[in-house]
Amino acid sequence: MRIVKRIPQAFGLLATECQAWWMAFVMNAPGRIGAGLRKKRLKRTLRRCGANLSVHPGVAVVGADTISIGEGCGLGARSLLTASDGEIVIGDRVLLNTCVFIGADFSRIEIGDHVMIGPNVSIRSSNHRYDQTPAVPMMDQGHTAETIVIGSDVWIGANAVILPGAVIGDHSIIAAGSVVLRGTYPAGVMLAGTPATIKKRLIDDGEGAPPP
Repeated sequence: MRIVKRIPQAFGLLATECQAWWMAFVMNAPGRIGAGLRKKRLKRTLRRCGANLSVHPGVAVVGADTISIGEGCGLGARSLLTASDGEIVIGDRVLLNTCVFIGADFSRIEIGDHVMIGPNVSIRSSNHRYDQTPAVPMMDQGHTAETIVIGSDVWIGANAVILPGAVIGDHSIIAAGSVVLRGTYPAGVMLAGTPATIKKRLIDDGEGAPPP
């Protein structure tokens, strides 16, 4: 009797395992066939998926039903997008290089149009709490979260880190290796350093040249 009862469980487990193996193949398969399978898969699972999406091998998406991606976007190899209990909204012509991490767990990340994101960039809208008694390990203290907004026509250099609560204006550059803290940053500036500060203004001041 026990064996009979376990048969449906075994088939259910087998089906789950087969699905996991199939997804691993789809998300890592090389060539045009692999790219086509990944694109088809994301079009079926994302909240919104624009035309001409390019998905390189090794991309992982968690919480796809709360992620929207515009037209002409590219997801670089081994990039990770996760939006458990959160939301990611990506505009048109946003290009992610290799190993980009965008984590909107517990909050929202909004990225405008025509944005370039370099390799190994981390954009995360939540942090671990650490304000409770030391008797409670930090991993058990929960999270805090704030929305991140990245404007249009922004270039984020390699290894940059964008932290919760950062609002980056249009036409800006985040230099490689910078750490952008919580705050609102104006349009048309270059941010660099740890923490990132305004190093240069890029918008024409009306006299034919960008201000220093």
